[in-house]
Amino acid sequence: MASASISILGALVVVGGGFLSGSAAWPMKLMKRYQFEHWWFVAMLTGLIVVPWTVTLVCCPNALRAYSSVPWKTLATANLWATGWGIANVLCGL
Repeated sequence: MASASISILGALVVVGGGFLSGSAAWPMKLMKRYQFEHWWFVAMLTGLIVVPWTVTLVCCPNALRAYSSVPWKTLATANLWATGWGIANVLCGL
């Protein structure tokens, strides 16, 4: 019985992935009204800030306490690398 539910879950994941892949180009029709930078800002905000922080706070209930236990120098270094990654993404888009 467990393998049947796993197969159904796998099929749903494939269908969901196909739906998302097929509908990914739909917003391109709206780009006639907006400039590229508008969409790039939304994509970077969502992909680099909103989704990672949402996943972290939902999946790790003590994430903020864990971050507070890390030395500030380690956090600063990690944030500098993350800032570099964000700049690289923006420059890649431009």
